Order: sequence, then structure tokens, then C-alpha cells
Amino acid sequence: MNFLKHHILSVLFMWVLSMQAQQRPNILWINADDLGLELGCYGNLDVKTPNIDRLAKQGVLYKRAYATAPICSASRSSMITGMYPTSVNSQDHRTINMTLLPDGIEPITTYFRRAGYFCSNGNSHNMSRGGKGDFNFLAENIFDGTDWRQRKEGQPFFAQVQIHEPHRDFVKDKEHPISADNVTLPACYPNHPLLRADWAMYLESVQACDKQVGIILDRLEKDGLAENTIVFFFGDNGRPHLRDKQFLYEGGLQVPLIVRYPNHFKPKIVEKELVSLIDVSATSLELAGIKGPNYLQGNVF
Repeated sequence: MNFLKHHILSVLFMWVLSMQAQQRPNILWINADDLGLELGCYGNLDVKTPNIDRLAKQGVLYKRAYATAPICSASRSSMITGMYPTSVNSQDHRTINMTLLPDGIEPITTYFRRAGYFCSNGNSHNMSRGGKGDFNFLAENIFDGTDWRQRKEGQPFFAQVQIHEPHRDFVKDKEHPISADNVTLPACYPNHPLLRADWAMYLESVQACDKQVGIILDRLEKDGLAENTIVFFFGDNGRPHLRDKQFLYEGGLQVPLIVRYPNHFKPKIVEKELVSLIDVSATSLELAGIKGPNYLQGNVF
């Protein structure tokens, strides 16, 4: 009887641990490469982005979100560490002087994994492939896999899904082509046919990005995970145009940021608070109930 009693208690204990793990929220980062504010939910009338717009209607849209650098590798190094790129020797884009992170500094995946989270980084076009990392520091085994479906049953996850679009080379949207004659150029660009054509192709690539967002969200729904997953959608840096990407102007630094937090927010909140992508790291740990390291330079928003 004692053996049976201890066996039942052991099974019950493991079940309780499993239930606690399942109650912890999953964290999903959807990261689009070189995306500015050219989205329907941000007021652009020339582009069709129904999936991103739907996400915004279900969550919080941040109107004043900025990357810590106007180029991918420095910005991504900042996001994965929660540190400004100048603090971790990651400011130079794809530096040839690649070094280890300073002593005591770890990627935030280290803290998620210690808390029992499965950490993945996948490509939106093929989740079996690893997604873009592009970090300006030396590190091994930052992620456990490429797909949240690779985790153990009931295990919470911190997942990144990388979307290549609208990074150059641009792709056509045959379903909803955009006429170069009808687009509205940013005020800083001269009204020239070549620039109008390039801008129209950028917007079509934004629409291709939106389709990928729809696929990811539908996959999350199909897996029965939407009600326990906090979704962050953002661009890693600004749009891929002259005077934007690689330049310290609004076009290179300002990015979309949308957060959907199931059952906690009323539909469609527009937030004008000034936030940075470095804050996404600290906030993600906080929402998962994980005590982040004291050195984090981002703020919980």
C-alpha cells in the first residue's frame, strides 16, 4: 500500500508540475526584416495588410517604437541580450572583430531555458530551417530548435519566427499588385518614376510579409496555442531605402510594434508611449514570470 501511495503521490506531483508549466504563457516574437510603418493599421492606405491589421485589432499597437540601431545585426544583438549594442561590442554591422559577450552577460534565451522554456528560432517560409540570427557576438546553442512543435508535450516556449520580407530583393504580390502611379512617397523622397516603382515594389513585399504573418497566426491557432501565447510583432530595423536603413533618421529606426496579450486587453489599444525594442526583451521575461538579470538595460512596458 505504501508503494502504491507513493506512486500515486509521485504521479500527482508530476501532473501538478505539468499543469503549472502549461499555465505559464508562451512568448512568440514575429520579426520582420527591414519593416517600417507602411501598414494598414498604421494608416497607410496604399498597402493591404489584413493579417497584421487583425493582430493590431486584438492587441496593443505602439506608435512610437524604435530599434536601438538602424541595421539588423546590431539591433538583433541588442534584442537577444537586452543590452545596447555599444555595451556588448556589437555596434559594428557584422563586425570582423567578433568577440564573446562580456563576462556575466547572457542571451535572454539562457534565462528562459533555466525556467523550463523551449527556445526556438525558425524561418517563416520553412519552420524546419533555422531563422535569421545575425548576432554580432560569438555564441553557441542559443536556441533548442527551429519550431515550437519540437518541444516536449506541455512545455512552454519562447519562439522567434523570422520573416525575410520586406528585405531586398523585393518580391511581387501577383494577387494584389500596386501601381507605381498611385503610391504616396514619403515627403523626403523626390517624385521620380524610378523611386515610385521601387516604393511600389517595397509595398508589395510588405504585403508578402503580411501573408507570412497570417500563416504563423493560423498555425498557432491550429495548434491550440493562441489563448496562451503572447505575440510580439515588430521589424528589426527601419525600411530598406536610402536615408532609412543604416541611417539614424526616423525611417531607419522607427518600427511597428504590436503586442497581443490574450484575455488581458480590450480590443485595439493604441499606445503612444515611447518604447524601444530593447524593452521587448525585459518585458518578455517579465510576462513569463522570469526574474531577469539586473544588468538588463531595457524597461518593462
